[in-house]
Amino acid sequence: MGLALLVEGKVVLGVMACPNLPLASAVCATDNSSQEDVGCLFFATTGSGTYVQSLKGNSLPQKVSFTCPKLNHVINLQLFESVKEMLC
Repeated sequence: MGLALLVEGKVVLGVMACPNLPLASAVCATDNSSQEDVGCLFFATTGSGTYVQSLKGNSLPQKVSFTCPKLNHVINLQLFESVKEMLC
């Protein structure tokens, strides 16, 4: 589930909880998190980047880096969307 804060119609803050995602799969491989530490909280603000931390609150937020490979063909593009219907 995710939430966003809109200011003048633009997203400036986003928060998303992933209760079944192991923290180790969301952070750098050198992190000391174990596969048993399950549950991640992602949050991002405009201009400050994206961070992740344990849902348990037992770890400091870690910056998430993301790179998008250059797509030579649109056929390589994959889109995903929620399986839940809109609630509003």
